[in-house]
Amino acid sequence: ATNVTPGRYLMLQQMTGAQAVERMLNPKSRNENTVVLPEGLRTDQVVEILSDVTGRKKSEFMNIITTPGRLDLPEWAEGTGEARAEGFLFPATYAFDKDATASKILNELVAKFNEVAAEIDFEARAKETGYNPYEVLTVASLVQAEAPPEDFRKVSQVVYNRLDPQTWGGTYGYLGFDSTVNYVLKQSEINLSESDRRINSPYNTFTEQHQGLPPTPIENPGEAALEAALKPADGDWLYFVTVDPNTGRTKFTANYNEFLGFQDEFEAWLRENQ
Repeated sequence: ATNVTPGRYLMLQQMTGAQAVERMLNPKSRNENTVVLPEGLRTDQVVEILSDVTGRKKSEFMNIITTPGRLDLPEWAEGTGEARAEGFLFPATYAFDKDATASKILNELVAKFNEVAAEIDFEARAKETGYNPYEVLTVASLVQAEAPPEDFRKVSQVVYNRLDPQTWGGTYGYLGFDSTVNYVLKQSEINLSESDRRINSPYNTFTEQHQGLPPTPIENPGEAALEAALKPADGDWLYFVTVDPNTGRTKFTANYNEFLGFQDEFEAWLRENQ
């Protein structure tokens, strides 16, 4: 009995008890696909994993994602097309029946988001930040993309500080986050080129033409990032640099010249490690 693991197994009608046990001892009899979705995946990356594990075509998943009304998203969800699902495909480990449809699979991911959001009272707490829930979800996606978990709350505070008009004398500042450009280019580059940072896109937060938050979340954050967006750390930081990507060591400051020094440290790391 200790060798029988929890799960779904494909059985036959009129089997004997011994035959049923034999099936439960055979991993090939399991009637489910286990899918592991780590935090911080973009929607296209989630679809790729789901397709690889289940054998269903990517187009089946994308058809559900891009067709309005096919996902049980919260009423406050925004976005269109592929970006409509961004932020709501919750990272977790799932077990799906092998015959589960693309719609059922994707909606289980959304249901998990809704479950976690309800547990942490996400919608009500988001409104307490001064932003709407969709904007706070977008902040959580930036937090997830930009730093290791131990710095989530600090990065969250940097985002809110940079969004605050009072910080910039009454006008919105721009975020200047590599992660938003990576989202457009569907990459995870830690050292963007100048041409990358000049890309014409509403997700390019390096240009003053696109001030404030990107139009949608840029990936699917986990619970820790959601919590950080709801409850940032206290601080006046405006800048941060991960000076050692191997260890995740990240430095924060409110001083621009000190920020330039952090960038020099990162450049030194690049020269030594690339």
